[in-house]
Amino acid sequence: MRLDETRQSWNVATRGHNAHKRDQAAWLRQHSALFPEEVDLVGDVAGRRLLHILCNSGQDSLSWAKRGADVTGVDLADEAVAFATQLSIDSGIAARFVQSEAVAYLEGTEDRFDVVVGSYGCLPWLEDLPRFFAGVRRVLNSGGRAVFLEFHPLVWSFDERFVATKDPYFSSEPFSAPVQDYVGAAAGALSPSGHIDVDVGDNPHAAHAYQQTVAAIVTAVIASGLRLETLTEYPFANGCKVMPGLVLDGRRYVVPAPYASLPLMLGLRATVG
Repeated sequence: MRLDETRQSWNVATRGHNAHKRDQAAWLRQHSALFPEEVDLVGDVAGRRLLHILCNSGQDSLSWAKRGADVTGVDLADEAVAFATQLSIDSGIAARFVQSEAVAYLEGTEDRFDVVVGSYGCLPWLEDLPRFFAGVRRVLNSGGRAVFLEFHPLVWSFDERFVATKDPYFSSEPFSAPVQDYVGAAAGALSPSGHIDVDVGDNPHAAHAYQQTVAAIVTAVIASGLRLETLTEYPFANGCKVMPGLVLDGRRYVVPAPYASLPLMLGLRATVG
């Protein structure tokens, strides 16, 4: 029940988010949706089979394909997969997209990959992290790598005054609310092809997310048999205003002066073997 509600919420959000963006196919032919941090973490993907898990509407997936990867994108939302598939056709950038819940795909597919990538709002949608990372390990070839660049789990706890009055960091209960129009709120930082200021309306469906602490993430990675290589924290958030008091600096959001800096993103790379 929760999973289907989340799927419906993301279907509505997908339509709204892409309504803000101008000709994405034309833009992607000339540009990349990737930020330097994820490119640095993932490394060279040319000639590699890459799985983009929880790929959303495929903009990042196609950007990995432009870097030479053989890309498969997987997402729960059928609207996102349909949009990504059409975007691949319209842009002429080849990639394959599959509609599936992430763990079900990882546990059932016979495909194997050299790289698994998740980014910007992947892990909070997964209720069972140990099972998820065990699935990631299952689909990775020998010598393969898993790379995740996430918004830091602390960001959901702070209000606009950077006081921890919002979601408790150690919550064990799901957080249920509609997926919001964060693309519209990002003031163009998530619409590099050109931003359209449009009212997308309210999302009537609740989505269900889970607090995944840093310790929970790292423990699940290690328990899966993957070898953790890199764990990095960043004092900025790429593209998305994850806390209400943040200010835009280029396409990144940062804590403004005179407030102390906070970790806004978390990156990790783990390998097989």
